[in-house]
Amino acid sequence: MLTPELSGWLERLRDPRPGSEENRREALAALEAHLESAGFERDTMLKALERAAGELESRVQELSLLRRLSEVLTRAAASHEIGPQVMRVLRESQEIQDAALWVAEGEELEWRCGMGRGELVPGIEGGPKTTILLGEGLVGQAAVRAEAVVVHDGLLEGRCQGAEIFLRQGSFCLFPLLSSGRLIGVLWLGSAERYAFPTERLRVLTVAAGQIAHGLAGAEFFAKLSAFSETLSELVSERSRALEEKSDELLRFQAAWGEFLSRLHVGADAPAADTLPGLERLREVLRSLSALASTSPAHATTLVSAAALVESFCHDFDHYIEARAALSWPILLEPEDAEAA
Repeated sequence: MLTPELSGWLERLRDPRPGSEENRREALAALEAHLESAGFERDTMLKALERAAGELESRVQELSLLRRLSEVLTRAAASHEIGPQVMRVLRESQEIQDAALWVAEGEELEWRCGMGRGELVPGIEGGPKTTILLGEGLVGQAAVRAEAVVVHDGLLEGRCQGAEIFLRQGSFCLFPLLSSGRLIGVLWLGSAERYAFPTERLRVLTVAAGQIAHGLAGAEFFAKLSAFSETLSELVSERSRALEEKSDELLRFQAAWGEFLSRLHVGADAPAADTLPGLERLREVLRSLSALASTSPAHATTLVSAAALVESFCHDFDHYIEARAALSWPILLEPEDAEAA
């Protein structure tokens, strides 16, 4: 877009009049300076666009990686399933060929899975260790210090001297996997090339490592919950079977006890014993003596004494019946049992 200043310079440059050469040279110099400035601004804008495009591409890759990891961690229910699937996502999304995963077990780190140089191949030396003590070597130190370890050239790095072969080649990074401050494991990502983990890539992988740590912690919790649920189910089933057995045993005991009581005739009712014929006859004798004493004045004293004696005996017998009602009857053995006894 032409500005008034540019239009003025172009008019001076097109001026054909004699003696305007100086004006045309000034206009040409001004236009060249303007074009140079415009070119510099264009280059600056292109570089800014390239940086923005690179950052945007990095963000897209980061979001794509996190989305795929989220899908994997959501589908996988156990930690032994998460490891291989995470390796596949890292290989496809970040073009990582070498990786290894150790999971914390007490005071040790146990190798769980790997790919490339991080995979355990029988008969080939130089691979990762199956068990690493916390604080032992670069892997154990990364776990204890809870901070990422980045090596851009294993051959030149002093701390790699004496380490395993896969830690002395190319470049690599070690990520301690932490969830709520608790160590879950350690993730090793390597490359045969030097300086394969620049700052931006390292930032993306750090975010991914955090998500992997939470996924492994969730899988571990799910495994413990499943084991607890199974144990509880077994315990409930065992207790239910025990209760059923006790219930059946109680029913059998009740039936046997009822049969036993019925055979032994224990616990007769007092009213049944209160209607003995002998007691009723004594009461009739008492009534007869009382009537005879009222009609025979000459023998009234003797008859009254006899009636009092009979009445006292009836009173004592009533108390005996009442006291016997609170006690069980003696055990009456059946004839065959009596003979055996």
